[in-house]
Amino acid sequence: MKIEQPKINSLEPASFDSCILEMDFYNKLIEVNPTMDMDEECRVDSCHFKKIDFTLTKIDVKEFLDCIFENCDFSTVEFNEVNFHRCKFLNCKMAGINFFQSIMKNIEIDSCLVRMSNFSNCKLELIRFINTNLEETRLFQTNLKKIELKECDFTKSEFFETPLQGIDFSTSILEGITVDLSSLKGIKVNSSQAIRLASLLGIDVVD
Repeated sequence: MKIEQPKINSLEPASFDSCILEMDFYNKLIEVNPTMDMDEECRVDSCHFKKIDFTLTKIDVKEFLDCIFENCDFSTVEFNEVNFHRCKFLNCKMAGINFFQSIMKNIEIDSCLVRMSNFSNCKLELIRFINTNLEETRLFQTNLKKIELKECDFTKSEFFETPLQGIDFSTSILEGITVDLSSLKGIKVNSSQAIRLASLLGIDVVD
């Protein structure tokens, strides 16, 4: 599956606070943590964030376009109704993050901790999750299109009214998930996963 990569060229070094003061999050390399909050709504375009702790500030961003987040901390951050397009998350802490009603397209999430997160009512298209912990994640009425999973952990996650047709979970962990019957139709799993999912449906597999 081909995912469009962030379109980033030469970047101007800047601190997070200077970007807030100038309301200028365009073409920036940001490696200094914030100490202040954002008062106005803004758009973040073509930025590379390194080791930034987003829990230290309150920001009002409605769109992240062409961004790379590397070793950042988004733990319990609220991103309700936010658009993400051509973004990459690398080795980030995202436990408890809330993406409620957000739109995400051309996104790669690699080696991140995303457990106890909320993707409910989201539209996710062209998304690649690699070696990522998604334990106890909630997906309720989530629109999934062209999703690629590689060695992810969905232990105790919840899928409701979220069609999983065509999505390949065979290299991922599905222990203890909660899922409704309609969401399961067309899901791709390995043989051992199929036996466990059958038990959820009250099917007794006898060899």
